[in-house]
Order: sequence, then C-alpha cells, then structure tokens
Amino acid sequence: MEMIRTMLSVVILLLLASDLTELLHHRLQADAQEHVQFYAGHDSKILGNDQLDWPADISLENDEVSVLIQEQYSKSLEGTDKRSVETESVERNDFQDEGLPTSPEPDESLQRGRGGWRREARRSMLQTQGSVDIDRTALLEFKLAITGDPNGTLSNWDKNNGDFCQWTGVTCSNNLTKRVVGLNLTFCGLSGSISPMLGTLKLLTDLSLSGNNLTGSIPPELGQCTALSILKLDGNNLAGSIPPELSQCRNLTTLNVAHNHILTGQIPPQLGQLQNLVSLLLQDNLLTGSIPSTIGNCTNLVNFAGNNNNFTGEIPASLGNCTKLEGFVFGYNNLSGIIPPVFGQLQHLSVLYLMNNSLTGEIWFLGNCSRIFLIHMEYNHFTGPLPHDFGECANLTQIFIKNNELSGAIPPALGNCTKLFNVGFSANKLTGTIPASLGNCPDLQSFQLDDNNLTGVIPPELGRLQNVQYFYLAGNNLEGTIPASLGNMTGLLQLHFQDNPRLTGGIPSELGMLPNLKQIIIYNASIQGHIPDSLANISSLEYLVINDNQLNGTIPASLSRLQNLISLLLQNNELTGSIPSALGHLANLQSFSVKRNKLEGPIPSTLGGLRNLTSLDLSNNFFIGLIPQELGNLQLLKTLVLSGNSLSGTIPDSLGNCSALVTIDLSNNTLIGGIPTSLENCTNVTRIRLGNNHLGGDFAAQLNVGKFKSLEILSITNGSFTGRIPETMADCINLSFVDFSRNQLSGTLPIYNEASLPNLRVLALRYNKLEGPIPAWIWNLTALQVLDLSNNKITGDFAGGTMGLSQLKGFINSKASASFLLGSSTLYDENLQITVKGTDLVFTSNLFLLTAIDISGNMLGGIIPQDIEVLKELIQLNLSHNSFKGNIPSNIGTISPLASLDLSNNQLDGEIPQSLQLLTYLANLNLSNNYLSGPIPQGRHLDTFTESSYSPGNRGLCGPPLSRLCTVAPADNTTQYSSDQSIKSFSDLFSIPGFVLGSCIGFSSVLLVFLFWDSVRNRWRLPSTIAILSSRLEMPNRRR
Repeated sequence: MEMIRTMLSVVILLLLASDLTELLHHRLQADAQEHVQFYAGHDSKILGNDQLDWPADISLENDEVSVLIQEQYSKSLEGTDKRSVETESVERNDFQDEGLPTSPEPDESLQRGRGGWRREARRSMLQTQGSVDIDRTALLEFKLAITGDPNGTLSNWDKNNGDFCQWTGVTCSNNLTKRVVGLNLTFCGLSGSISPMLGTLKLLTDLSLSGNNLTGSIPPELGQCTALSILKLDGNNLAGSIPPELSQCRNLTTLNVAHNHILTGQIPPQLGQLQNLVSLLLQDNLLTGSIPSTIGNCTNLVNFAGNNNNFTGEIPASLGNCTKLEGFVFGYNNLSGIIPPVFGQLQHLSVLYLMNNSLTGEIWFLGNCSRIFLIHMEYNHFTGPLPHDFGECANLTQIFIKNNELSGAIPPALGNCTKLFNVGFSANKLTGTIPASLGNCPDLQSFQLDDNNLTGVIPPELGRLQNVQYFYLAGNNLEGTIPASLGNMTGLLQLHFQDNPRLTGGIPSELGMLPNLKQIIIYNASIQGHIPDSLANISSLEYLVINDNQLNGTIPASLSRLQNLISLLLQNNELTGSIPSALGHLANLQSFSVKRNKLEGPIPSTLGGLRNLTSLDLSNNFFIGLIPQELGNLQLLKTLVLSGNSLSGTIPDSLGNCSALVTIDLSNNTLIGGIPTSLENCTNVTRIRLGNNHLGGDFAAQLNVGKFKSLEILSITNGSFTGRIPETMADCINLSFVDFSRNQLSGTLPIYNEASLPNLRVLALRYNKLEGPIPAWIWNLTALQVLDLSNNKITGDFAGGTMGLSQLKGFINSKASASFLLGSSTLYDENLQITVKGTDLVFTSNLFLLTAIDISGNMLGGIIPQDIEVLKELIQLNLSHNSFKGNIPSNIGTISPLASLDLSNNQLDGEIPQSLQLLTYLANLNLSNNYLSGPIPQGRHLDTFTESSYSPGNRGLCGPPLSRLCTVAPADNTTQYSSDQSIKSFSDLFSIPGFVLGSCIGFSSVLLVFLFWDSVRNRWRLPSTIAILSSRLEMPNRRR
C-alpha cells in the first residue's frame, strides 16, 4: 500500500512538471512580439536593426522546474506572505507600466485545466527576460553618458558580460526576476551626465551617485522610478532645476542634491506630496525663491537643509506639522520675517542653523525645544531677551546668536546646561551682569560675550572653566579687577578684555601659569601697575597687546624669553626707562610698538636682529641718539615710525635695504643732512613723512619721487629744502597729501597734464619762494579739499582755468567728502597748519573734515571769480594780501559751511553783499584794508562782528559796528592803511561772539555726526593695535 502511494506521488509530480513546461513555452511565444513592439516603440536604439528570434521551444533543466514547483507549492500551503505579495504587486504594476501583458491571477490559471500552469510559467519567464533586457540596456546607456572614469569603476560593465548583477555598484533583487534595485557609484570620480534611461529601472530603490563630477541636469525621467526610496546626487556639478516629476516617487525617503553649487531654480512645491520623505538636503547651491508651505505636508521629515543658497521670504509656519523634524539648516540665505513660534512645539528639534539671514522677531519660544543641542542664529536681526528657560535644554551644547539686537540679561538658568560647549552672544545689546552660574559648565570651550553692554565684575567663579579656550569679554562696561582665579583656566588660548574702560587693577601674575595661552588682548582699559615678570613663563604666548592703559614701570627684560611672540603692543601707557636690548632676541616678533610712553635713551641696535619684524613704532617718546644702521637689516619691515623724539644725525643709507617699506615716518626730530637716494629702492612706499627736522638740500635732486608709484603721502614741511618742485611727482597717481610748506623751494609751479594727480586732496606749498601763475592742472584736481599756496610770489589772476572752478568736486559735492570719510583713512592721522588772520591753526586727526583755499600773501590780481559760489562745501577762504580788485561776488553767502572769510588787504570796492547774512557758521570775517563802501549788512550772524572785521580801511563803509552813520556823507575813501599794521588784541584777531557762536555750531555739528555715525566710527577701529580713534576727534589747537 505504501509503495502504491509513492508511485502515485511521482506520477503527479511528473504531470505537474510537464504542464509547467508547456505553460512557459506558450507564454514566451505569445508575448515575444509584444516585447519587440515595446522596444521599438520606446527607443529604436535599444534593438537596432535586429529582430528577436525566439526558439520554438524552451526546455528547462529539472532543477529549474523543481524550484518553480517548490515555490508554487509553498505558496499554496503557507499562503503568500505580506512582503512577497507587495513585491509581486510592484512587479505586476511594473509590467503594466511597461506595456507588457501580465499573468492572470492564479485562480484563473488553475481554471484552464491541464496545461494551464505550464503556459503561465512560460509567460512569467518571458516577462522576466524582457524586464532584464530593459535593465541591462538602461545600465549600458548610463555608461555611454559617462565621459570620464579615472578609476575604471565601470570597466566590467560589458554587454558581453551577461550577468549585470555582478557589475560594480549594481544591486539586484534576490528572486528569479534579477531586477536592478540599487545603483551605488559614490565617490568614483565619474564625469559626464546622468542618462534619462535610468528612468526605466522600475524597481530601482536606491540611486546614489554622490561625490562625482557629473554635469548636466537632473533627468525628469527619474520620476518614473516609482519604487525609488533613496536618491543621492550630492557633491556633483549638476545644473538646472530640481524636477517636479520627482514627486511621483512616492516611496522616496531621502532626496539629496546638496553641494552641486550651480543648481538653480526653486524648491518644487510638488515635493510636498512625498509624505514618506525623511531627509531633504539642498545645501550649497544657487536655489532661489521661498520655502514652499507644502513641505509642511511631509510629516515624516526629519532633516531639512538648504543653507548656502539664495532663498528669500519667510519660514512657513506649516513646518510645525513636521513633528519629527530634528534638523532645520538654512543658514547663509536671505530669509526674512520671524521664526514661527510653532517651532517651539517641535519636541524633536535638535539642530537649528539660521545664521547670516535677515530674520527678525523674538526667540523666547526656543526654550521649549528640550532636545535641542545646537543653535546657530548669528548675523540676523533678532530682538528681545534670551529665553529664560534655556536651562530646560539639558542637551544644549552650542548656542551662537552673535551679531543681533538681543537685549536684556543673560539668564542665570543657562548655567544648568552643563553640557555647554560653545556660548556666543557677541555684538548684541545685552545688559546686566555675567551670571556666575556659567562657571558650572565644565565642558565650555568658547565663551564669547564681547561687544555688549554688560556691567559689573568678572565673576571669579568663571575660573572653574578649566577647558575654556576662547574667553571674549571685550567691548563692554565691566568694572573691577581681572580675577586671579583665571589662572586656573589651564586650557585657555585667547583672552580678550579690550575696550572695557572701567576695568582697573593690575594684570594678574597668575596668568603666567597658563601654559597654552597664545593671546592676551587688554587694550583701551584702565589697567594699572607693572607688567608682570611672570608673563615671561607663558612660552606659547604669541600676542601681548596691552596698549592704551595706565601701565607704568619698565618693560621687563624677561619678555625676551617669549620666543613665539608675534606682536608686542605697549603704546599709550606710562612706561619709563629704556627698551631692553634683550628684546632683540625675539626671533618671531612681527609688530613692536611703544609709542606715546615716557621711554628714553638710545634705540637699541639689537632691534636690527628682529628679522621677521614688519612694523616698528617708537614714536612720541624721549629717545635720543642716532638711528641705528642695523635697522637696515629688517628686510621685511613695512612700517617704520620714529617721529616725535629727539633723534639726531643723518638718515642712515642702510634704510634703503628695507625694500618692503610702506611707511617711513621720521618727522619731528632733529635730523640733519639730506634724504639718502637709497630710499628709492623702497618702491612700495606709500607714506613718507620727514617734516619738522633740519633736513635740506635740493629735494628734486636727492629723491626721484616718480619711482614711488604707490605714494599717497609726502610731507617735508619745516625743512631747508631748495630747488624746484619735482616734475616726476605727476607720476604718483595715488598721491593724496603733499605738504612742502616752510622750505625754500623756488621757481614756477610745475606744468602737469590736466589729468595729473587725480586723487590729490591736500596741496600745501605755503611759505616758499614759488613764483609764476597758478597752473591750470590745479583747478582740475577733482578730489582737492585743501589748497594752500600762501606766502609765495605767485602772480597772475584767480581765473580757475578754462573750466572755471567747477572741476573742484572736493569743494562742491558733499557726497564726495562723505565717500572719502567712509572709504579712506589716508588723512586721518595727518597734521596740517592753516593760517587764520596771521595765526597758525593745527588740524590734528580731523583733517578730512577740512575744506580750505588759502592763496594769501602773493601777488595775485584781477577779480575774484563770480563762480566761486559753486564751492558749496568750502569752510575757509583766505585771499588776503593780494591785489584783487572789483566787487566781492554777490552770491558768496550761498557757501553755507563757510566759517572763515579773509579778503583783507586787497583793492576790493563796491558794497558788501547782503548774502553774507546767510553765513550762519561764519566765525571769522576780515574785510579790512580795502575800498569797500556803503552800509554794512545787518541782522543775523553779522551783528556779532566787531569793527576789526571792517576797519582799518574801507572809509566808505558806514553803519554798525562802525561809528560812522550812513546818514552822514561818506568821507574820502582814497587813503589806504598800511597792510602790515599790527594787531594788538584778541578782538582784533577774532570777533569774539562770532568766533564762539560759529565754532560751537559748526564743530559741534561735525562732532555729533561723527560720534553717532557708527559706520564711520567702526571704520577706524583697529582691534589689535590702537584704541578707537574716533574719541580723539578734537578742535583745531593753536600752535604753540
């Protein structure tokens, strides 16, 4: 009986095998032509001219039949599991999309009776074979589009290699269908484009081509890969826009097109249909437009990044629907508006990266994001206080909200965030004190609270932060002393306490115990006492910048042990003694400044050993002796400033070896001799200041100025130089300041091309022996602000050239002056003497505010040109002691900024123009010693001037302040007073009420503009060397 059962089973199996073989045979034959039609209809290149020639019969090996029977038998016994059903459904739909016939349902096949299973098997095999050919062809088309494969990654992609599942980067399904489900060719160095044929890989779930050099656009055909789950195209050079067709890939979880750099267009709103999307990464491209509100429909979104693009508009509140969102990264864009408060409800939010946008509003709600650990929102316009409940964010490690407009106090609860790694609140408007509780954050490495309005003392508890590396408290109103406990910050690298004027006490000697400290920056404070010797123990120290304090005592010779020191800035203190010669052993020193101290003695020759020195400033001390020849060894030296001392002897020839020099300032010493021709080797020089010495000789013969093509400032004032003004100076097209005053230069003014010296702002040639007419090129200096040719022997008239005075844009256009004020500091530290009624006024550090024309004390004649009224920004005009005739220009009163007008000692006649009443800033008026007549204009500012403004001379004038009444016939006006009549009193020099009122109004307005114009003040803030210079804006001081 048992044997009979066995035989029946064998017979049944043989019958089933026979039926299955027949089924496969019929299905292959029935569908072959349909596949041919599909290929021919979709792309003729796939088949070429070949036709499919299917065999008349297909026989299967016994093991293949057994596998098929076993699979079908297992399904009939166990039922189709969920995963198999889904796979079968995808394949069935795939065949339908391709236009291929699908197999009937199993029940329908079973109803066909004997032979049904065989036909169904044949049909399934044919479908599989057709899909395999599509996948193979798509892969070969992808390879054809690749133009570069430096690593040979695709070398085994050969059409003769039938099993493409073994090709590099290709992953196939594990069942009999052998369809392509994955293509991973990341970081293979491939170049070329992405073939649209990849869109025929219907079962593709992972396409990863990151980190190659692919170009072209993203094919819209990829949207046909409906099974796609991962699409990674980042790190290429793809252009064009993101195809909206990708929204058809409803299974997509990762879409990464970041770091392509030239990808343009907007985020397609259709991407909001990808409800399975987890990561949407778009950073480092040129994408524009706003963030679509439809992205809020991607409720499974976890990571959304689009930093370094050109996105605009507001952050959509609909993102609050993305409750799983962990990372929102959109820094370096142009986003505006507020951060939607619904972000405070995103309980999974951990990374918020929004730096460098234009976002506004308050951020109080961020304290509700309890899982957040990284906040970067610097360089925006956020206002209001910091969240008081930041202490609830136990995982917070980094918080940077620098350069905003936050106000209020730093929450003490922030000290509860014990995992804090970086804190950055710089450049806000925070007030109050520094919470001592921040000393509870042992992992803190960066502590940046600089440039706020913080007050109070530096908490000693902060000394517990042993891991802190960057400690920035600069630019506040902190007071008290620097805590000695900071000596416990053994990990400290940089200490910045500058710009705290109320910070007092000494430099703690305990800082000498910080072995890793590289920077000590404490300038512009009120630090007192000596420089501690213990600082010499900080062998790693590179920057010691403690200028603009109240330090006294001597410079410790022990500082010579700081062999890593790069910058030693001690200027503007009260240091005494001499410069230790041992400092010449600081082999790495690049900047050394001790200017404006009380140091004395000779300059050590050992400074010539500082071979890396680029800047040396010893000005305004009491140094004596010669300039050391050894300074010529400093071949990297760019700035040499020795002015304001008592140095003697000649200028060393060796300075010509310092070929990198940019600034040479030896002014205000007692140097003798001439200028060494060796300085012509310093062709990069931009500033030469040699004035106020005893230097002399033929200037043009000593120095070929034309070799200094970059020269901006040239000053040899108060010397004994002779000869003519150099013809080659016209080659210095960058010249902005020329002062040859008080020498013995002679001859006529040089004849330059009318386009010469286009950047010249100051031309001062006063008190020389120059003669001849004023050349036309001077009236074409469009940048000129100060012209001083006084006290020479210049003849001719004041004609202003062929174009009149209209080319003097520096006196006409206020915008030109403002542009210079914001764009250049060339004249900011220059001094210039201007004469007002025989008295020299010294303009210091505010020369850029001055506009003046002084051609007094010459032999000029003719009339004052009527177009002088075009000089709308002129502040001082002195034409005295010449032979001008005719009337005073009637509209001269329209030059509204005019503060000083001196037309005395000429031959002017006629009446005083009524327009002078408009000059409300006028502080000095001198019309004496002319032939003026008629009533003196009254009212407004003119009532403040005294008789000395009109007399002596002008015997035809009448009315106040003169005693002559206009009702009396005018006396004979032909007798003129001597032009050298002495002035006895202050009232003869100035109209006291006029001077006081005009000075107060004029200079106060300038001072207020300067003090409250932040962009101007910040322009000259030099953070590591000099304190804020804007506070030193001063009224002109009388020269002693």
